[in-house]
Amino acid sequence: MTDIILGMGEVGQTLFDLLLDRKIECIGIDSDNSKCKNYLDNELIKNPEYLHVCLPGELEKFKIAKIIKVERHPNADKLKVCDVSIGGKEILKVVCGAKNAREGLISIYAPPGAVIPKTKFQLKIAKIRGVESEGMLCSENELNLSGESEGIIELNNKEAEIGKSYFKNKSETSVNIS
Repeated sequence: MTDIILGMGEVGQTLFDLLLDRKIECIGIDSDNSKCKNYLDNELIKNPEYLHVCLPGELEKFKIAKIIKVERHPNADKLKVCDVSIGGKEILKVVCGAKNAREGLISIYAPPGAVIPKTKFQLKIAKIRGVESEGMLCSENELNLSGESEGIIELNNKEAEIGKSYFKNKSETSVNIS
């Protein structure tokens, strides 16, 4: 699955027109319009039924977050309980199975109510093996950014952006070509 996000240039306008005509639906993120043009030429025209839509406003819920503390899950060997900050004083508990989850790591947090792009699953507060989790920390695969699913996303140089939306540009049309 390949994900792209388009501005309103020539390719973006073409896809936006298709979206308005209800011929495609979209989801995903990328900023390289040359990739978009190649995918449009090679995939969209041949397989328009493989596109799926998520309005950009739905992506605003995904926040840049910092793991403050990590503990072993009391009831599962492969899970961790992470204290996560999305800015301010509130600390959220998130159960995570990623091997790379560690104190100080900056990643992407999906709160209850967010819809995970890969699975279309809407998150809710849930008990995982007896521990309440207030959302999740996301891998690139879960966000349809790449096929990488070996761990949660590791963001560098984003300390000043904790609490801000990861997907910033609200005026872009986003497209996922499967």
